[in-house]
Amino acid sequence: MNTKRWIAVAIAAFLFFVSIGFSALSLLLSKNVSEQVTSMFDDPEEDYLTETVKQSGSSSKRIALLTVDGTIQDTGEGSLFLQKRTTIKHL
Repeated sequence: MNTKRWIAVAIAAFLFFVSIGFSALSLLLSKNVSEQVTSMFDDPEEDYLTETVKQSGSSSKRIALLTVDGTIQDTGEGSLFLQKRTTIKHL
């Protein structure tokens, strides 16, 4: 192989190992974050993560009933995912 290919292989290997390092770091940090979030909801005075069954049925077909303290407001703008799509017809 010529020099350019060896350089390309070395760069690819470097990027591969950097990717593995970031993945490992991300995994370690996500465990720490999940522990912090769990401890945030471990307040014994509050009942944040409880489930009350209103009507029995299939566990895969549940509907969540949420209590919202505040105002649910329509800003008039469309969501990024709900925008009207236009199609262009080429003649």
